[in-house]
Amino acid sequence: MVEAKVNEMAISQAVTNVKIDMFEKSMEDMKATIDKHGEILDRIDKKLAQAEGGWKMILLFGGIVGGSVGGSVMHVVHLMTGK
Repeated sequence: MVEAKVNEMAISQAVTNVKIDMFEKSMEDMKATIDKHGEILDRIDKKLAQAEGGWKMILLFGGIVGGSVGGSVMHVVHLMTGK
């Protein structure tokens, strides 16, 4: 009876050890995935920083061209209507 209880506890402890090993492996995999995501986010951040200057130039040229076209259209309308 006592021996059966000891065997049952040993089996339970072995199962617990296996589960702990599985959890540790799973956590290592998650850590590796999180590290990889961190590297990807760093690359995205660098690309966005590089692109920021390009967007500013596009907006600058867009504003200049938009103002010029708008002014030209209004000038043509003024010339055509004579007002």
